[in-house]
Amino acid sequence: MAKIVIIGNSAAGNSCLQSLINGQGNNEITVISQEELLSYRRDQLLDYISGKAEEKDLFFCAEDFYSRNNITIQKNNPLIRLDIKKQRLVLKDNSKINYDYLVIASGQRLELPDLPGKTKDGVFGLYNLKEAKEIKQRLTISQSVCLVGEAMACLDMALIIAAKDKEVKVISGPQPQGFVASDKAEWIAGLSVAEIIGEGSELKALKLNNGKALAASLIVFCGNYTPNSDFLKETGINLGQGYIIVDDNMRTNLENIFACGSVCNKEGNITKEKSWEQAAQEGSMVAGVLNGLIERGKIPCQQTS
Repeated sequence: MAKIVIIGNSAAGNSCLQSLINGQGNNEITVISQEELLSYRRDQLLDYISGKAEEKDLFFCAEDFYSRNNITIQKNNPLIRLDIKKQRLVLKDNSKINYDYLVIASGQRLELPDLPGKTKDGVFGLYNLKEAKEIKQRLTISQSVCLVGEAMACLDMALIIAAKDKEVKVISGPQPQGFVASDKAEWIAGLSVAEIIGEGSELKALKLNNGKALAASLIVFCGNYTPNSDFLKETGINLGQGYIIVDDNMRTNLENIFACGSVCNKEGNITKEKSWEQAAQEGSMVAGVLNGLIERGKIPCQQTS
């Protein structure tokens, strides 16, 4: 029996877990999630905001899935330190978990730019379900929305807002095909946000770097994600531009540590965006490699010093 820890519970992490379970190995598996929620389809958040999908349709499994399959899940308890020598993880609540094999599927993150006023009520980044729920609720009362970020991510969100007959202004790169300007929809290219303006905590507007102010009751930052790998600094795991470097078997430079999904890339092949399906395939691949290693009895020995 091997102790396997999976960091991450989205496309790659969940796919790896499902494949390990289907492999019917009698392993001790722990899943570490930064969120309080169960695993869900992050790629369907826009469908949820638009009303095409209900919240319940996003989730992969029921609450008892983990207990029924003897899986330990640590929700809202992210990793804060990785001890490579002892093969041990230290979590936010200071609990410690040992592993024989570690699978890093921590995905990407979106951090709001360091702007004056970014903590105003009504300013969001769009990446997880909690944020999507808040944005969806805000859209019922907001009349003027500003979107900031990567062009295609902003376009998808702009189309949803326009369909709700709201005023939307996009601050991004060159306008892509598919965006239709109107008296309620404007694409602003070549400028950036200098400041977010409000009274107290209340959001009122954003100010561009040319001095122009745009009224806004909701601001959403879209796209421009970065790999969620900061916790790996000084661990000895090879990184390239923040991405974990893996070989053809999704193995890192450390023999018992694997990575899959949007947090990793093969050396010399930096792909910033992976589809949900690609991430899921990588998770299944890692599970297949692990099942093969465990069947052959190749379980690394834990170091104690």
